[in-house]
Amino acid sequence: MGAIVAMQPQNTEAVSGDLGEAERLFLWLIRTWVQGLNQSIDIDHEIQTGLMAHGIPDAATAVDGLMMAIATCASRNLDIRRRRTSAISSDEVILLRAFGAMSAELRPLAEAVLALMVDGTGSRIAAENLQRLSDRFASAALVPMPFQPLMPDCWKQVSQRQLPQAQASVPAVDRLPSAGRMPDAS
Repeated sequence: MGAIVAMQPQNTEAVSGDLGEAERLFLWLIRTWVQGLNQSIDIDHEIQTGLMAHGIPDAATAVDGLMMAIATCASRNLDIRRRRTSAISSDEVILLRAFGAMSAELRPLAEAVLALMVDGTGSRIAAENLQRLSDRFASAALVPMPFQPLMPDCWKQVSQRQLPQAQASVPAVDRLPSAGRMPDAS
């Protein structure tokens, strides 16, 4: 039996300013890990520092396990942006959706979403590490809003009138939420 997964429409652009604290940290972790891989630099200390600032240093192994599974078993080339890029790629949206589903204890949905980019055993390993990561985030009260809309600017006014909490200030992805600037690996 198939699964129906809500996807970001292609004609809209999600931006990091639309994300909550947990989603910003998750996106920063993904982008930092990929940037380290692409530039052949050691980013373990940087990831550890970012996680320590949020009280979850033990989440580093889950981040590494998730990203290793994705990097080695990806079913296609993935678009993961640099950390200082405000636009969010469709592949990053997929990972954010999987993270939101796993955090909402919707593991079958998270696995179906991960299967959009990772094949076979890699998908299972990625899901296990994503579960561990979402558990660590939850232990620090960093819980993403499941399926939070990623809206283009033209829709924000309508949303903010309907959802007053959406008016909160959101730091850029290149900043640690509530902890100052993130170290730069560029």
